[in-house]
Amino acid sequence: GANSGELTGGMTERAARRIRKHVDEKTHLVFEQAVELFREMLETAEARRYPQLPEEVAEALTALRDASRQTISALTKNREKGAPGSTGGEEGSRRQAQSAIEQIFDLSDRMLLTATDDVIWLDRGDRFASLHIAPLSVAQQLRHRLFARTHTVLTSATLKLGGDFD
Repeated sequence: GANSGELTGGMTERAARRIRKHVDEKTHLVFEQAVELFREMLETAEARRYPQLPEEVAEALTALRDASRQTISALTKNREKGAPGSTGGEEGSRRQAQSAIEQIFDLSDRMLLTATDDVIWLDRGDRFASLHIAPLSVAQQLRHRLFARTHTVLTSATLKLGGDFD
C-alpha cells in the first residue's frame, strides 16, 4: 500500500462528478451525501493530529467508505452489463471514475483502521483542508521493499555555502 495519503473535499467532489453518468441516481445521491458530510467535517473539525479519531471524523470517514464501497459495486455491475453502444471513451471515463472511488475507499478504510504505526492529522490552509495519513516509521517498509531486494548504499551529503559550514 501507499506510505502516505490525503483526502480532500475537492478530491471527493471530483469523484462524485466522475461517477454521475456511470451509476444509478440512488448510488450517486448516497455518495454525494457522504461527500457533503466529509466536507462539513473538514470545515468544522479541529486541525491537529488525531491519536484517536474524533466521533465526527470517524462518522464522515465511515459514510465515505461505505458510499465508496456501494459505488464500486455499482460501477462493477454496470461494467459487467456492458452498456450497448458504449464507446472506448465511455469505458475510459468509467475506469477513471472507478480508480478515483477506489482511492477514496482505500484511504478512508485505512484511516478508520488507525493502525498503531500510522498517524492521522487534519491540515487546514487558506484555500482548503485535508485529512492526512502517514506511517510513523518507514523502517519496516524500507527493510522489506528496498533492502531485501537489492544491495543498497546510503550516503549523506552536506552542502556548504560560502566555504563555511557555520
